[in-house]
Amino acid sequence: MWWRALGVAAVLLCVGVAGGYAVADRDQQGPARSDTLAPITAVSPSVPTPPVYDVFPDPTAAPLDPGVETETKELRITKRGAGVSVEVPVGWDM
Repeated sequence: MWWRALGVAAVLLCVGVAGGYAVADRDQQGPARSDTLAPITAVSPSVPTPPVYDVFPDPTAAPLDPGVETETKELRITKRGAGVSVEVPVGWDM
C-alpha cells in the first residue's frame, strides 16, 4: 500500500517540477538585443571605491634624510596571526 503512496508522491513531484519550468520559461522575456556593439558606461562608481583622504606633512617633525639605514621588522597582532613586514629606521623603538 505504501508503494502506491510513494508512486503518487513521485508523480506529483515530477509534474510540479515540469510545471514550474514551463511557467518560468514562458514568463521570462528574451535577452535585450542591439545591432550596435559598444561598451556600456557605468553608473556611479561601478566598483566600490574608498574615500580619498588628504595627507598633510607633520608640521612639528622634520622629514627623514633619504639615506637613513633601515631594518626589516615584522608586525603581528598575535604570535601566529596575520602580520606585515615593514622597513623601520635602525634604533627606533616600537
